[in-house]
Amino acid sequence: MVKINDSHATHTGHICRLATSADFSELTILERSAFTRIGSRFYPLADVEIALDTLQGLTLSLIQEGHYFVLVNKENAILASGGWSRAVPDYRSHYSDPNPDKPMLENLATVRCVYVHPDHERRGYAKKIMQRIEKDARNHNVSGLALSSSRTALALYRSLDYIGGAVHMVNLPNGRGIELHEMYKTLLTSNEFPALEEQRTKNECSSN
Repeated sequence: MVKINDSHATHTGHICRLATSADFSELTILERSAFTRIGSRFYPLADVEIALDTLQGLTLSLIQEGHYFVLVNKENAILASGGWSRAVPDYRSHYSDPNPDKPMLENLATVRCVYVHPDHERRGYAKKIMQRIEKDARNHNVSGLALSSSRTALALYRSLDYIGGAVHMVNLPNGRGIELHEMYKTLLTSNEFPALEEQRTKNECSSN
């Protein structure tokens, strides 16, 4: 395996490393496989396929930002992937109540394109990717992370302490739609996020 900077070995022998442009082709296959095989358990397959073709998901420019990670096995096959970006994601322009010119809160980044290969589900790989994303974001002084989740990953993000926000409907060309749940997590204590900190405290108190 070619050594790549910023890589981390796990106890399973898998490596979590930065994605490179050379990974893009394999990652697009992973994206389509995860989107259709996992997404079709929650939504009609036709809607999932249209959403995949309509919404801008993984792009080469996202990888080139330098904050997109892959979890690979000893054969360098990609098992899972995900990253973060400060750019406003394209899918926001497809909301039924779009406000694409609305700026992201200062120092808030967005989790992007988290996928697990359907043949390797429920092994903790998505959690490993998310932990790597959060660590990297903290290292770059990101105060908090936002994400938009379909029904497929709500349980995962809730287990990682992401707080639910607004629900938006993404309009599809076939006249149907898929809902996306906005979620947030504070990474660094900051006065920029008083409401999130207050909600986190309430959640912690109610669970005790």
